[in-house]
Formats: sequence, C-alpha cells, structure tokens
Amino acid sequence: MDLSVCIITKNENEKLKRCLKSLAFLDADIVVVDTGFNDETKKLVTDLNGRYFTFEWCDDFSAARNYSLEQAYYNDIMVIDSDEWLDEKEAIFNKAALESFIRRDLYTVACCYQVSIQPNVDYGKYYAVVPRIFSKKYFHYEGKAHEQPVLSMANIDRRTIMVNLKIYHDGYTGDQVVAKKSKRNLDLLLEDIEMEPDNIYLQFQTGRSYLNLGEYEQALKYFELALANPDFKYNYVFTYNICEGYLKSLLALGQTDLALDKLAYFAKKFPNLADFWYDAGNIYLDLNQLAEAISAFKRAVKCTQVELVGKGGDFSYYSLGQIYSYLKDLKQAKFYYEQCQPDFKPAKEALAALKQKLTIYIVDVLEDEAALKKTLASLVEWPFEQLVLSSKVYEQETLAQASSIKGGVEQINQLLNAKTNPSLLLYAGETLVDCDFKQLADILESKQAFNGYCLLRSPNQVKALGE
Repeated sequence: MDLSVCIITKNENEKLKRCLKSLAFLDADIVVVDTGFNDETKKLVTDLNGRYFTFEWCDDFSAARNYSLEQAYYNDIMVIDSDEWLDEKEAIFNKAALESFIRRDLYTVACCYQVSIQPNVDYGKYYAVVPRIFSKKYFHYEGKAHEQPVLSMANIDRRTIMVNLKIYHDGYTGDQVVAKKSKRNLDLLLEDIEMEPDNIYLQFQTGRSYLNLGEYEQALKYFELALANPDFKYNYVFTYNICEGYLKSLLALGQTDLALDKLAYFAKKFPNLADFWYDAGNIYLDLNQLAEAISAFKRAVKCTQVELVGKGGDFSYYSLGQIYSYLKDLKQAKFYYEQCQPDFKPAKEALAALKQKLTIYIVDVLEDEAALKKTLASLVEWPFEQLVLSSKVYEQETLAQASSIKGGVEQINQLLNAKTNPSLLLYAGETLVDCDFKQLADILESKQAFNGYCLLRSPNQVKALGE
C-alpha cells in the first residue's frame, strides 16, 4: 500500500512493539521518530521492518510530528502513537477503509475512531473521533500539545470525512498517568493559548487539563470561555466534552443549582446522545434525586448516538439495576441487570449476589413435568437460586433458570442444614403469587434469626412470603 505510517515515541518499547506488529498487514512505509535516543528502540524498529529516526525533544509535539512527515516516502499519511494499535481481527475492514480514503482528493483529512480502553476490561470503550489520515502535501501539524493537522495553504477549503477504522489506545490508564500527562500538556497548552487566546480548541483542552488536575476554578474559567466563544457550535466533535467538563467543574465547586439549570438547558441540545443522559443520571444520583436518575438512565438506553460504548446500554442498565436494588425492588433489579450483555462483569456479579440471598428448593414428589413447569413459571421473575430435587431427569428447557439435583424428600434436611443462606421450600405444583419483594428484601437483609412462613391460598398455591 502506498501509505506511510508515522509514529513518534519515547521509552515505550513494549507498547511500540505491539503497535508495529499490528501494522504488518498494511505492508506500508513505517516511520518511527524516537525522542528518547534509545538503542533498544532502534533495534526493535528495524527488526520489525520500520525506519528509525531520532529527534531532539523541544517541548513541541507538532515539531516532532512534522519531522516524521518529512521522513515519509509517500504523501498519504496515517499517524498513530506507540501506545495505540490496530486489531488484527479488523484487518480486512481497516485496509479497505484506508484504500478507499487514499483514492479521494488531497484536501481531505480523514477522521477515525480512537478507542480508549482499560487493561483487562472488555467494557467501557471510549470512541473519540480523531483526524489521522491526510496528504502531507497539503497538511502539517500545529499546536505544542493536542496537536492537530491543518492545511498548509490559505484559501483552500478543507474537507473532513469519517472512515470506519478503529485505533485502540491505552495510554491514559490510572490516575497518576492521567495527572502526569495532564500536567505536561497543560504547560504546553498555556504557551499556545498565550499566542491564540481565542482558540476554542485550546480553551477546551486547557479546561480539561485543569479538571484532570483537580484545579476546578481554573477549569471552570476555560470551559466558560469555550462556551462563550463565537466559534462555539453544538455540532463540534468536542462540544459535549466542553459541556460535560463545565458541569463537572460547577459540581466540584458546589454550584449545584447552576449545574442543574445548565443540565436542563443542555438536555435540549443533546436529546439523542446517550452519554449526556447517562452522565445526567450520575449527577442526579450524586444529588440523591433517584426518580430523575432513573428517568435519565432509561432515556440513555433509547438514544441512537453514543460516544462511550456502554453508556447507551450496559452502564445505564447496570445503574438502573443498582438503583432498584437499593430501593429493594429485586424484581426490577434483576430485569435491568439481565439487559446487560452476558459478558458485562459487574452485572454478572450483581446477579450472582442476588441469587445467593435465597435458595428456593422445589421438591418434585409427583414427577409430573406439567406440575413442575407450573411452579417454575411462577418463579421466572425471582432473582434467586432455584434447585429442583427429583429422581426424574428433565431437559434444561423444562427447568428454565433452575438447576437439577438428583434426590427427593429424604435429602431436604441434609441440604437445608448445609446451606448458610436463607431457604424456601416448595413442592412441584405449588405456585408463588403476589410476593412483596420489598418485604422479602427486608427479611433477607435482617441480621436477626427468623423462621419464614407462607400463607396458603389453596392446596396448590403459596400466596406470599412473610416474616
């Protein structure tokens, strides 16, 4: 492919190795500029078919970027960092996306998705839109920190498009790393903003750096400047980040009433953005406004626009499960936990914890499949462990969410004595109706010893649990 991939790096050999290996399928020109002058880095790059260069660091990311562009064999450039990589499972799609862009006009810059992830966590991937692919004949970098490609010639209209390419990133993991990089970036940003005080992008990034460092008054100052900037528009890719940072700064400074007023105002601007409604739900939670939080999280899962994967799904469903669990509505808690993806670990753990609160034993004396199904159907919404004791073997389809243990009445006392959590005993054919889950939750959370009882409605029905 007639493409040069440009990388700047410093003392990140393990991550650089991952990055370079992920680029092998492109068969592209790989340019690595090292600001650390590291012999091990040089060997790594040359062993993996890259071209190695050094650059003396001058507190200017754009200078290093532009130097890397100068070394590229081809005009078409893709920029990637050493703490980023392409997923080998997406190689075919990535190659097609790059090839389709290279055929376009040279005044176009392509944005792709930077997917920021946490190590060993499969959820909560943040999709940032970043400009990374362009022609070096028409673009160069500007900005000492959070540098951006800009057109090299005046009076030419730049066009920006999206390509379906995802660059994975794990460079900002851990509070200490975030603080260190925010401090480094802030020093450079303040130099740039002194030269361009009205640059909205610099105002936004400066505010975010102050926010990451916990300097909320300064953060608020720059977010307010960005919101008041004549260039501010609600369709910018970083617009919501400005609004989010502004709200966080207000809340951190105790300006709750103003934050709530602005939250209501922003709701009209981001009606279909899941991130806004999820974040609003958390703000309401922090202020103990549970009804508003529930409404916001339910709104989030209906949105079709999302930046952080999960805010429009797993994160919001899990938050709803947590709220309803707190409210002791175990039926609703179970429902929302189950809306999460099967591999969403927090919901799996919450469901497991609910199951362990109570074990329901169903003794299948009749060995009648229809009678057993009737009992199990009445337990569908119950979030607790269910065990069927029977001498008969049933298909899992019949057992539904229950498990089966071979045995019968003679094993009941042995099982009950072995269990450390509360237990409920039913016989196949009996059904549970009108259960007060809040009352049940109170019983299960009680530290006092108790014996449960059931009110019989008919010979084959159990009405409700009591204390």
